[in-house]
Amino acid sequence: MDGIKRREAAIRSVTKSLPGGQVTYVDIKKFYDSISPEVATQSWQRFCDRNIIATPVPELGLKIIQNHAQETAGKSILTGPMFSHFVANLVLHDIDKIAEDLPSYYVRYVDDITLIGSEESNDASLTAIRSLLGKIDLALHDDKEKTFSLNCAEWESAASHIVANKHEGSWKKLVGNIKKCMIFFPDQVEALTHKLSEAGYRLPLSDYSLAVTETNSFQKIRSIGLWQWLLFRTESNVVQLILDSASVLADDYETDVFEILAEINQASTFLRKRLVSQIRYRLGRLMYLSSLSVLERLRVASIGVPELMFHTSIIEALVTRDCSKVVSLGVKVAQATAQLFRAAGMLAEFSEPVSTEAQIQGLATFIANGVQIGEAIFDAQHPILKIAIDGVDKDMLSREDSFIHELACLHGIGAPRHAATLNSAFDLADKISLDALDFDDGYYL
Repeated sequence: MDGIKRREAAIRSVTKSLPGGQVTYVDIKKFYDSISPEVATQSWQRFCDRNIIATPVPELGLKIIQNHAQETAGKSILTGPMFSHFVANLVLHDIDKIAEDLPSYYVRYVDDITLIGSEESNDASLTAIRSLLGKIDLALHDDKEKTFSLNCAEWESAASHIVANKHEGSWKKLVGNIKKCMIFFPDQVEALTHKLSEAGYRLPLSDYSLAVTETNSFQKIRSIGLWQWLLFRTESNVVQLILDSASVLADDYETDVFEILAEINQASTFLRKRLVSQIRYRLGRLMYLSSLSVLERLRVASIGVPELMFHTSIIEALVTRDCSKVVSLGVKVAQATAQLFRAAGMLAEFSEPVSTEAQIQGLATFIANGVQIGEAIFDAQHPILKIAIDGVDKDMLSREDSFIHELACLHGIGAPRHAATLNSAFDLADKISLDALDFDDGYYL
């Protein structure tokens, strides 16, 4: 999120001085899938040589790249691992340096490139960038969804068209206060859990009791911050404070989303992208705070906005309890949904057979979260489901499937303990994980 904000600030610093200029957005096509192991290796070695990185770090990086190559049949690095993000930035580092001499102002965030200048200078810069990328077998998208231009005045207008976030810091404050309550008022955790559930909130509460018993008072105060601790201790009714702030946030976010949805279909392409980001930011939080009836109204109002498909699919699962669709959308969506079901104590049902590999992984995610499964048709002997349901035995450790073997080794022989692990905080520094907010990545607040 900080990177997005820095990019916005960099673009704005130029557009203000170029009212007659143009902003061009371009995107590298299939970025991670197009970075060959050879290109990744060369970039990694140049980085290590340039910075005099000592053994064994260079060798370790090369080994990781080789492992990626094995998993992708020698085509590319893997998408997802943190090392892939690092290497991908190294791959583009040389282009970033050359870009300093382009006729247009150049800004890059991951695989998104923004050019600010005259139409002619942007066209010339695009030609140069395409040539540079082509030398390492990368290419820019050509479709209008990924590559488009607008004048600087329009960009300024759209950038300033942000629904006021009346309580920008209040979401963090709410989650922070919940954590402080569990650390400093363990005798009120049961009441807090009950009240949050009674109010219809689906906030997952980690068990900090082990971390609290192993930490002295001074360490607790130091981990939270002295002044925050003193202010929080003066509150006479901590539970009511949390409930009140959650209610205010829900009301504000709900109002915002309905207002944005009313105007989104009349917005320009660029403004629409920004409005969609603002809706996603709020919907991610409303999944934890809004009643099912309000969530259903929000889902219906969002039907004409395909960019909200992940959010509306999760909401539909919450309202109907039918999780057949969400387990088909990948483990990230499945985890976000499962966490909400676990927090609400809801039964997950499946109207369609769970048969594809993606669906099976999604179902295993629900089971690993400790969500109770109702009507469902699936193969309980599938290795991933067996680990989720029964845990790991010796046979699992000798599986030829590398994924199953690694998963079994990480778990260890024994009964499943996924849900207990997910529910526990082993250190005061552990954050309260809110998985539905993962969809906020890269969005404009």
